[in-house]
Amino acid sequence: MIGLASLVCSFHAGLAPPARAQNPPATSPFYPLKVGTTWHYRAGPDKLTVKVTGEEKIGDLTCARLEASFAGTKKVEFVAVMMAGIFRVKSQDKEIKPALCLLELPPQKGKSWKVDSETGGEKIKGTFVVDEEEVLVPAGKFKTFKVSSTDFTIGARRMSVTYWFAEGKGVVKQRLEIGGFDVILELERFEPGP
Repeated sequence: MIGLASLVCSFHAGLAPPARAQNPPATSPFYPLKVGTTWHYRAGPDKLTVKVTGEEKIGDLTCARLEASFAGTKKVEFVAVMMAGIFRVKSQDKEIKPALCLLELPPQKGKSWKVDSETGGEKIKGTFVVDEEEVLVPAGKFKTFKVSSTDFTIGARRMSVTYWFAEGKGVVKQRLEIGGFDVILELERFEPGP
C-alpha cells in the first residue's frame, strides 16, 4: 500500500508512464489488486485515496500500479503478489532490489522476516513480525494480520512502521512513527474493482 504518502513513499519524485503488462498481476485476498480497486483513507483531517490503475511488467514480475492522491500530489508504486508474499517492487521511478516483502503468504502469527533492499542508492533495512489483532476503523471492525517493524530504516531515517491487513480489503490501517511524528492512516471506504 502506498505508505503515508509523502513520508514512506517519497523515495523520489516523478511518475513513470504506465506500460501494459501481458498478464494481469496476481492478487491475494490480503491485498486485492484488481484494476479499479480503490481505498479511501483518512489521516487525521486529511484524506488519501489509493487506486489500482493498471499493471506493468517490471523484470519478470507483473505488478499492479497503485496511485495515491494526497493533498494535491500523486505518488505511485508497483506491487506484486507471489507465492512467497506481497512485495513492493517499485516506488515512483525507482526499482526496489530485491523487492520489499510487505506480507509473507500465507500470513501466520509469529512469522518474521528481514528486509535488506536498496532503491535509488538508499539502503532499506528492518525486521518485520506478524501478529493478529482486531481493529476498528471508520470502515468497520476487522480481524487483521498486524505486520510491524520497529527498526525499519530508509537510508539514515529510522522509523517504526505497522500495517494491518484484513482479508478481502487489504491494508485497513497503517501507522508510521518517525522523528517525533506519529501518523495513522485508517480506512474509511473500500471499493473493489469491477
